Amino acid sequence: MLAVWHKMNRTEIVSQLKGFLAENYPDISIRIEPWKDDPTRDAIYFEEEKFGVF
Repeated sequence: MLAVWHKMNRTEIVSQLKGFLAENYPDISIRIEPWKDDPTRDAIYFEEEKFGVF
């Protein structure tokens, strides 16, 4: 999966990540946005209540 990310759009990447994480994190929220320091690169954000203990 990781090797083809450069060929996928943001929606496809989010879908693949959610599918991979769904069993352990069914309520995870994932979003991809342009990275603020370099808008030509993407930043991936994961939000999940279980991460609150970190």
